[in-house]
Amino acid sequence: MRPTLDDPIAAGVPACRSSTDPSGVAAGLPACRLPPADAARKELHLLGVSFRTAPVAVRESLTFTAEEAVALMRTFTAASPDLELLVLSTCNRTEFYVAAPAHVPAVDPLLTAVRTLRPHAHILHAQCQRYQESGSRAARHLLRVTCGLDSAILGDTQILGQVKTALRLAEQAGTLGSWLQHTVVQALRAAKRARHDTAIGRGSASLGSAIAALVTEREIPLRAAGQSPRVLIIGAGDIARDIARHLAKGGHRSLTFINRTRARAESLAQDCAGCVSDWAALPATLAQADFIIAATACRAPVLTRELLDTLPANSRPLLLDAGVPRNIATGSSYEVLNIDTLRGRQELALTARRAAVPAVEVIVAEELAAWDVWCASHPVEGLLKKLFLAAQALSHEAAQSFAHGPAADTAKLERFLNHTFQRLLTGHARGLRRWARDHA
Repeated sequence: MRPTLDDPIAAGVPACRSSTDPSGVAAGLPACRLPPADAARKELHLLGVSFRTAPVAVRESLTFTAEEAVALMRTFTAASPDLELLVLSTCNRTEFYVAAPAHVPAVDPLLTAVRTLRPHAHILHAQCQRYQESGSRAARHLLRVTCGLDSAILGDTQILGQVKTALRLAEQAGTLGSWLQHTVVQALRAAKRARHDTAIGRGSASLGSAIAALVTEREIPLRAAGQSPRVLIIGAGDIARDIARHLAKGGHRSLTFINRTRARAESLAQDCAGCVSDWAALPATLAQADFIIAATACRAPVLTRELLDTLPANSRPLLLDAGVPRNIATGSSYEVLNIDTLRGRQELALTARRAAVPAVEVIVAEELAAWDVWCASHPVEGLLKKLFLAAQALSHEAAQSFAHGPAADTAKLERFLNHTFQRLLTGHARGLRRWARDHA
């Protein structure tokens, strides 16, 4: 029998214990749970801060590593076992998604858990620049975030992986129930549709990705010659970090970092699997690079004409100036691509992404409508699961009661009975689902 959405047993629901064999051991069946308590309808709640609502100091107080997020969720579920929780923590936002039964407080237990681990977090105060949503508005927010519509860089491709990580951590912490799981899966499906059907994630929309794309184009002759491109990044601020992160994704590049404050360069090198050079060794380091990227906040050029003139005659690096004011002096014989050229590439990608926004909003609306229908029919799904599991258990009991021949015959009879029960129930299951959709 082919698995279908209308047949959860055939689709892989584990075999159920029968009433005469509650452990399932005698029948050799795996133990299974009947639908959990969360089969009842729940309400989705969102509490968060992001770059749109709060300064970096507020967001920093709510940044969670994977280990910290798991610890918070476990603290939460120990006090509120009937509630579900997922934590989405990135450099630009921290959002808490809670699924709670109707009329059960959701935000207060969350703030209590946060207070336990982060007693001074800004979000604990009413005047914090936080946002709070519930129901469809909370679901719509997650859909838009996952599709990249609410990112600092429109169409950000990292957020999809970050949402997947949040889902995995919630499962690990034991705070992921059917309600949140379905909601997040719906958001991931929306994001995959958006990236496949629209241009929301195409091109190099950040300065770092634009520079990485340019380096990728220009390093082709080096790679064809069997050489590993050597990239020198001068600076260790936010722009340098964005550039380095994108370059590190490409792999098979030698990344060297240099900064007046060596500790900051070392931190960046550790994150991007690179190495560090002393500031005093800048002239010698320049001579060994194929690509030189300057991304500092200095008011005067870091690479002066005199410094560039000291490079060996056979050294022809490509210079990329990501600084404002300019980090690389003009007038040298080397090719220099400045911020305007780099921003031009970035703007082309952003223009295409902006044009895709209406189509992505349509996808969000469609997936949100599907989510609303699922929410209305969720209690029905719990009932249907019980019915299909009971049918499987009855098939086993009936087959065992006629077990007078070889075991293979008994198993064949059980499959026949189970198939018959499934056929009887499937039509009614479809009817119940239609009824739930019509009354959503």
